[in-house]
Amino acid sequence: MMDNNQFIQVRDLLGLTNHGLGVELRYTHTRYQCKQVDNLASGTSKITYVVVLALECLCRRKGKLKEFKAILEKE
Repeated sequence: MMDNNQFIQVRDLLGLTNHGLGVELRYTHTRYQCKQVDNLASGTSKITYVVVLALECLCRRKGKLKEFKAILEKE
């Protein structure tokens, strides 16, 4: 699956902050509401298959699928 370090690498690959990623994932609209993404990045919350799929879709849109797959292979 994906650990929090890989999550952070994918977030950085997309060029997003926790807040920006929260907006893309529809978790948040203000920086005070991005606790869900903070919890994923810190490892407090488990990264689900749905989140991994959403990240994959974001990477596909930005033409970074190859880099995404390389990150996931680094387990």
